[in-house]
Amino acid sequence: MFVVAGFVMGILFDGPMVLWGTLLQRRVPPALLGRVASLDFFVSVALMPVSMAIAAPVSEAIGLTWTFVLGGVLPVPIAFAFYLAARLWRDEIDNPLRIVVTDVDERALT
Repeated sequence: MFVVAGFVMGILFDGPMVLWGTLLQRRVPPALLGRVASLDFFVSVALMPVSMAIAAPVSEAIGLTWTFVLGGVLPVPIAFAFYLAARLWRDEIDNPLRIVVTDVDERALT
């Protein structure tokens, strides 16, 4: 059971991380990518104590099991709402990946 749960958690966590990394690389200018990625990581880590401070009183009020259930279920509709509000389904169409080829070796094409 734990193996299946770990596998599902891995898919549910890593899938959005791949999308987020791709979105950063597509939408952030290359000269700023390191700074934006650092800020993203910093904010994520900085908010961890805040989430823990919120989780403690919530688990006291509704119980530990329901706190974990809500923590696992609530992010999905919230993420979907942001997905719709930001019109992210259009992002790839509106901003296609541009590959610039310069100085192509003719032998590489054959």
